[in-house]
Amino acid sequence: MVCSETKLNFEKISQDCGLYDKDSSEVIKNIDLLEKTYDKEDLVYIYNYMLSFCKNPDIMIYLISCIDRYRSPLSLGVLVDLLLLKNAHDDSEVEREKYIKVRALCAKAIGNQKNTDYVSSLLYCLNNKDENYRVRIACADALGRIGDKYAVAPLISVVEDENEKSIYLRESAATVLGLLGDSRAIDPLVSILETKKGITDRFSFLKERVIESLNKVGIGSNDRAFKALKRSLTDESSQVRIDAIE
Repeated sequence: MVCSETKLNFEKISQDCGLYDKDSSEVIKNIDLLEKTYDKEDLVYIYNYMLSFCKNPDIMIYLISCIDRYRSPLSLGVLVDLLLLKNAHDDSEVEREKYIKVRALCAKAIGNQKNTDYVSSLLYCLNNKDENYRVRIACADALGRIGDKYAVAPLISVVEDENEKSIYLRESAATVLGLLGDSRAIDPLVSILETKKGITDRFSFLKERVIESLNKVGIGSNDRAFKALKRSLTDESSQVRIDAIE
């Protein structure tokens, strides 16, 4: 393939790097050498092409890091396509784990560009309960970096869902709500503080994230929130008590 914008033969460059038939470490070294030959704009096109056709997750992870370094809007389409490729590669458990990391890194790279046009793709993965929890957490974090207010309601739904399989995801959603700073999150977050759970329950960590987020959002004159924080001063978890004091 020759790109009309750059006049580069991407397929030849990929083959010269050994993209399809060499071990990961050698390919990555060859990719590094491209910086000595091509300028930033050309490199973005090259990385995008390679990531679109590469099947080796180790090399894909490296290419995503290269793309994230330049953060060009031209890369967003490729990143979103990979993010949405659930179960596209499941030859073995090891490979599946690597592709989960690939997709999570795509979500992170999308979030780093802070482009609100791609919020819907992140929300799609976040709201899919059959999706891997690490990908969903990465999407929640990306939404926080983008800072789009359309993400507030879906994140509140995740925080409020007591049937959510991943408590880690609820923690991440609570943290992101704090970053977004939207007052709509106050009552749902306070509801979590009002729930009674024992110290040995993983739920204590969720309450820590909730208190931290309430601090960032600001409770103002919300009497219910103030009373919930006051009750948290006697919580069984010492860290919850410390957070409430702060």
